[in-house]
Amino acid sequence: MELAPVVIFAYHRVFHFQKTLEALEKNDLANQSMVYIFLDKSDKNIAIKNIINNKKWSFKTLELIEREKNIGLADNIIDGVTKIIQKYKKIIVLEDDLLTSPYFLTYMNDALVFYADNPKVMHISGYTYPLNIPIKEDTFFYNVPSSWGWATWERAWSYFEEDIEKRWKNLSKQQQFHFDIEGSNVYLSQIEMNLNNQRKTWAVRWYLSIFLANGYVLYPKVSLVQNIGFDNSGESKVTVNQYFIPKLAQKIEIKSIPLQQNLKFRKKLNYFYKYGGVSSIFFWRYYYYRYSNFIKKILKK
Repeated sequence: MELAPVVIFAYHRVFHFQKTLEALEKNDLANQSMVYIFLDKSDKNIAIKNIINNKKWSFKTLELIEREKNIGLADNIIDGVTKIIQKYKKIIVLEDDLLTSPYFLTYMNDALVFYADNPKVMHISGYTYPLNIPIKEDTFFYNVPSSWGWATWERAWSYFEEDIEKRWKNLSKQQQFHFDIEGSNVYLSQIEMNLNNQRKTWAVRWYLSIFLANGYVLYPKVSLVQNIGFDNSGESKVTVNQYFIPKLAQKIEIKSIPLQQNLKFRKKLNYFYKYGGVSSIFFWRYYYYRYSNFIKKILKK
């Protein structure tokens, strides 16, 4: 099996980046995997490069691509994924705050091979929300991608649409409501902030691209990824622990399952977003960005 290249997108979180790289190195297929690191420009670049250069990492290859100027997370990921996937036709993606199970690479590569020729499967997720839903098989399908450890193919990434304004406005109100997981306000707020040029994020664009293509996302029953970035150190500036995974998954078996959404998962995730404290974070951030000038004027009085 020809393994997919692993790409890590890094910026300025030195401690997180080191933990991410160390966890990846413990994966069963690490010594057979090519790893690329796309490092955005920051004042921590030297410290991060020292982590890369001061140890002989056991990956098959390890290559650093350093940005000459700061281009932001969204552009770093969009450009990096596009370049690597054009060369290798498939990709595994991590950011610099993700700890992986030792079985993460096995799961990703197995799934990339198993679903390579199924055009409806567009994204492989490594992270699964801690919702405690009884699921019979090791994997299930959903139509919303998780950006915390994922994989895809060139055939799917070709649907990626960076300019989302026209495509979003052409959706009916019912379609927009469904896109927002029945009014959870997580994705609607992200769309509007992007349309109003208040933020630029890549993941909601990728989700909309999958949504418009009627694509599916494969999830593991138990998460293979832990996000350690909710300590106010990243771009989102959020401190929450609702996403914490008590124990990462062991080996996940990839086999044929019905190509349909797990509606119990969708329903419970909607509840999680609305009442788990997550939706409110995006809600207030959205309204702050939308009315920030008005708020600043009030505070000055």
